[in-house]
Amino acid sequence: MILKRENSVAFIAVLLCLFGFMGNQRGLTSFDLISFKKRITDRLSPSIRSHPVLKSISANFEILTVPNCFVDSEGFDEESLKRNFVDNLAIDSVNIYSILLSKGEIVAIVSGVDPIDYTLSPSSFNTPELAMIKEVVRKYSRDPFLISFSELNPRNQMVGFFRNDSLLFLDEKLRIVRSVKEIVVQQNGTIEKYREAISMRNRKSRLQKSLYDIETSREMVASDYHFYSRAFPKDTTKVLELLFNEVRQTCGLSAPERSLILGEIVHSLKDRRFMFSGSGVPLFGVDIAPCFKSILTRDRYVNFIENRSIKSWVATRASDRIYIFLRLDRQIPEKEIDKEFKKFVFGMN
Repeated sequence: MILKRENSVAFIAVLLCLFGFMGNQRGLTSFDLISFKKRITDRLSPSIRSHPVLKSISANFEILTVPNCFVDSEGFDEESLKRNFVDNLAIDSVNIYSILLSKGEIVAIVSGVDPIDYTLSPSSFNTPELAMIKEVVRKYSRDPFLISFSELNPRNQMVGFFRNDSLLFLDEKLRIVRSVKEIVVQQNGTIEKYREAISMRNRKSRLQKSLYDIETSREMVASDYHFYSRAFPKDTTKVLELLFNEVRQTCGLSAPERSLILGEIVHSLKDRRFMFSGSGVPLFGVDIAPCFKSILTRDRYVNFIENRSIKSWVATRASDRIYIFLRLDRQIPEKEIDKEFKKFVFGMN
């Protein structure tokens, strides 16, 4: 859904969303949903009534806040599945989604609280999510919430609600789903794969939260061999030092293994047979993952590739955090931002 950016202060909201500050509560109840919605409505109502555009839509409007929820634990068991993850659900307290109703009709979709993002486009009112929400509100509950059971496609959402102390869901075909086990398997392949995907997401989330500290973000980028190679492409000694430090910390590395892998890397960079195409281990435009695969044992190689993916993902978000810090806190002009980024991260021009 495309929402209008209200003002430059919205960078702060982007920053908070970027670092995924979510509620840490354990389990979910109808009371949790009602309490959360009331807090958001109490905060949102004055903002809407004073908003230069939204205040003129209708003198009398109703705010229907629809929380986003997520499965917050990879340690679920068969009993958790039978209970539709009710003990493993938590409310996302950042990505807030609200519907403005006037005489029962949708007049606006609002995201966030302060600042507000919004859309007035009627085409935005005809999404599968809104159809499910309207059906739940009309027939079953005034307190629906959005959730995705697909880590592969988080936008593939369902609407959940409590009825007679049972947690139920509505799918895109407006059918009641009383057990999510089948849905999880359909959208992820197996329960084990879903558990694995949640574990990966939670690891990333924990690392993201640490990036709010600007020094931690700086260290994340400075220690990443790929970012260093882009900043100092001629300093191959330092680049390889950072790369092998990462391998050693991830899965261990003996001196003979290091020597063999280095030889493979030098050969790959010369013949440039495996060019980097978006996945793998990039180095100066070449994918050097095969260099590690040929030397490391299978389990250690898989461990290294998985951790490299996470480290790259976190380092990228850390660099975003630093750019925002330089723009907003340091007020660095855009034409000087890359130079100041390099100086801030690596301590040199």
